Amino acid sequence: MEHISSCFTAEAYAVVHGLRLAANLSFRHVIAEGDSLSVIKKLKSGIDDRSDISAIVWDAQMLAKNFRTCTFSFIPRNGNFSPHAMAKESLNFSSERVWVEEAPDAVVHLAAEDKRWIDPP
Repeated sequence: MEHISSCFTAEAYAVVHGLRLAANLSFRHVIAEGDSLSVIKKLKSGIDDRSDISAIVWDAQMLAKNFRTCTFSFIPRNGNFSPHAMAKESLNFSSERVWVEEAPDAVVHLAAEDKRWIDPP
């Protein structure tokens, strides 16, 4: 993704990309998680957004209508390490990679750690 102007733009684009992938895979129920509270609030809001990412937010909201359910959920950064590990892992490849059923071992371990923040024992 070239010409990304901010982390907010990158996060919003990631949601749009994920929703497109989920639609292409015929998913019916989707949870889009992110660690940018600002972006998640915009995605959840029905209010006309006038920020720099308004067009991207609108795209995500329109894509969300393709699913039976689509939830936008904020996950604090300290409970969101596995997506960052996947992004880092993707730097090892020259083309896009999508892990649907199995992820790299390092990511699986971090996902288990992340789950503790979402669903404590």
